[in-house]
Amino acid sequence: MDYQEYKQFLNQKLAEKVQCELADFREDILSKSSQEIHDTANQIIIIVAWVFNANQLPDFIFNFLPWSK
Repeated sequence: MDYQEYKQFLNQKLAEKVQCELADFREDILSKSSQEIHDTANQIIIIVAWVFNANQLPDFIFNFLPWSK
């Protein structure tokens, strides 16, 4: 197997893995309630806001998250 064949083989394996993960993710999401998805999205927002600017987190929570009002 030469380099090009090996590269093509690895790309095919990666594509199969991504499709499998996407199918699992889709199945998992469809099994969740809209409230669970909303709560998880809010948790992600808090984490991302903290990572990018921890000093601004209290203001962010107060201004943008529904349960803080």
